[in-house]
This record gives sequence, C-alpha cells and structure tokens, in this order.
Amino acid sequence: MNTCAATYKQNAQQVLDRDVIHECASLGIYNLPNTPTLQELLDMDTEEALNRIYSSLLVHSAHAYFIRHQFLTSSATCPVTIVDEGNLAEQAFILAKKQKSLACAIRLGITILGYHQNDTTAILDEKLSDLRLCSRRALRDCQVVRSIIHLLDIISQYARSELVVFTIH
Repeated sequence: MNTCAATYKQNAQQVLDRDVIHECASLGIYNLPNTPTLQELLDMDTEEALNRIYSSLLVHSAHAYFIRHQFLTSSATCPVTIVDEGNLAEQAFILAKKQKSLACAIRLGITILGYHQNDTTAILDEKLSDLRLCSRRALRDCQVVRSIIHLLDIISQYARSELVVFTIH
C-alpha cells in the first residue's frame, strides 16, 4: 500500500505541476471534505482507519472523474493559455482509476482481515460542482488534485507507520 500510494502521489504531483493552473501550488486551498489527517488515522483502530481511507479514496476518485465528465459534457471551455483542459481531463481520469485500484485493494484487505466494511452509500450524496466559469473550474481542479496528493501522502505515511501491508500489482 505504501509503494502504490507513493507512486500514485508522484503521478498526481506531475499533473499538478503540468496540467492545472500554475498558481495552484501557492494557493491556500483546503483539502476535500472527508480527507483524514495522519493523526486521525493513527488514533483509530486498523479497521476504522482502513474504512476511512477507503471512503476517502472513493470521494476523491469521484471528484477526479467529474473533472473529465465536465470537460466532455460542457460547452464552455477555458482558454488554453489558462489550462489545457483536455489533457487535465485525461490525467484526472487516470488518477481516478489509480485511486479506484488502490481502493479495491484496500477493500480486499478489509475483507481478508475479516473486518466489517462500512456502508459507503453516503458517498452518493457527495456534492460535485458543475462550474461554468473557467476561473472557478480551475480552482476546483486545483483543489481536487492537491487533495489527492495530500490523501495519497497520508496513506503512504500511515502504511509506513502502521506496517499495513497489502500487495498491489
């Protein structure tokens, strides 16, 4: 889990550096809701922590999928000078699939360890913002990618500190 999260974090960092607004790294944008901190995870038992990571990965992947969905379905696009939306949409889709892969591995681990999997239907209530203004979409996309990086970093740190081992290929 550690290696996978660290690798995916590097991929997300490349997307941040290349495909979102250049000011993104310096903006004080908050993480998406339900993004755990390392301390929160460490204060939980393993079952609760894995369920929290799993649900957070699902929320983050939904937001990343939505970046692509909005690009494909929206008639309003941003000038290429601001951001290359087409490339960002494809990279967000790839990040979403990677998070989904990690979430599936965690779900499998929860099952193998005999833990109870929390109900994830609340994720269906997650609010995704269909934004028409280019500047607002750019900020949302910045928030999503930065939050993905943060989440993957937390997962990697948690896996190292708790010696949580899942083999993911």
